Amino acid sequence: MRWSVAVLVVAIGLGCNRTPETELVPARTGDSTKVAIAAVDFDGLEREVQAHKGSMVLVEFWATWCGPCRSDFPKFVAIHERYANRGLVCLSVSLEHEPDLDRDRALSFLKEQHASFTNFIWNERTARGRDGLESKYGYPNSIPYAALFARSGERLPPPGGERFTKAELLKAIESGLE
Repeated sequence: MRWSVAVLVVAIGLGCNRTPETELVPARTGDSTKVAIAAVDFDGLEREVQAHKGSMVLVEFWATWCGPCRSDFPKFVAIHERYANRGLVCLSVSLEHEPDLDRDRALSFLKEQHASFTNFIWNERTARGRDGLESKYGYPNSIPYAALFARSGERLPPPGGERFTKAELLKAIESGLE
């Protein structure tokens, strides 16, 4: 009897700690053989985001050298798997130190993750590129970072500051896709 009560208490406790973030586990259903990465500059990224006007667009900035990025990226894949069929377009932008030298490492990581959405490696190392990321994408000069765009093409600012929590991001996506 005590054992069953203890199990029940633990189960209830675990259930209370469930958050949208803990539910983001990728199925990795994307075809890893079709995963690709292309170089992009500010103008190219702008064109890509604007090409999907009418859809919500989520841009994830990350890098292979960033531990938090590598551990958070599977959640981005899970978001893509959950919402792509409802109209969310996911784009990833790898901010490697040496884009030409680190391209293969980034591509290998993306294939491991089954990142079957559009993937870029940032190649504009200019003040214009940095300033553009800050002004257009709200990029706070640290990663991982997600920028979300409404169907209108306008960036949706995070409600609590410079970054979305996963719960805020999921809520904004759900709201925008209704």
